[in-house]
Amino acid sequence: MAIVFPEGKIPTLKWVSFHGDNGSLFDDDGISSVTRNSTGRYTINFDGNFTYNDYALVMTGQYEYSCGPASDAHGSYGTSSASMWHGRYASGTSTDGDCMMVLIVGN
Repeated sequence: MAIVFPEGKIPTLKWVSFHGDNGSLFDDDGISSVTRNSTGRYTINFDGNFTYNDYALVMTGQYEYSCGPASDAHGSYGTSSASMWHGRYASGTSTDGDCMMVLIVGN
């Protein structure tokens, strides 16, 4: 079974697994670095820009915490980086995870 993309486009795939306490990379493809801005807040820096900032991004963390964009604004996603958050939305509590993983698909 083949995946058919609109207009014959093949999306770009970037991924990373990193240590949440300091942003050091375990492994990656298409990511230049991860910056730990503060507890549970990270900037994923791309190795090569996306053409647009309308890509799909999924981040996983640990325990019962949620992952998502650093703000409600679409501006959390840029063409050269994305800002992410790991914590409890209801209480606003941020936390670092031992192993954080991010998958990005776009063009």
